[in-house]
Amino acid sequence: MKRIALAGMLMMSLGLLGPAEPALAVTDSQVSPGIDRHDPPVRRLPGEITFETYRMLSTGTTEAEILTRAGQPRYTFRIARGTWVWVYLNDEWLVEVTFSGGRVANISRYRPKP
Repeated sequence: MKRIALAGMLMMSLGLLGPAEPALAVTDSQVSPGIDRHDPPVRRLPGEITFETYRMLSTGTTEAEILTRAGQPRYTFRIARGTWVWVYLNDEWLVEVTFSGGRVANISRYRPKP
């Protein structure tokens, strides 16, 4: 009996045995990868895009997928029936995403001339 009590006390002191408590701390699985949870989130203007987000864009994706990844564009232009261009900006680059038939047909990125 003494051995069981000693084993229980040892397990409690090591944290192996104790009352079940709900986890209140944020775990790594709840934080997006690549984001330091101690830094405040970066606020971006509508239509602003990072290079990492630009790299995730690809032809053939739908408008909904682009909206999910990059957010609302800064500007939209209708080129022809069923063809649209969405424009995203950042500090140095301008990104144009061309849609045809609801899917990305072309993605171009360039530096605007001053």
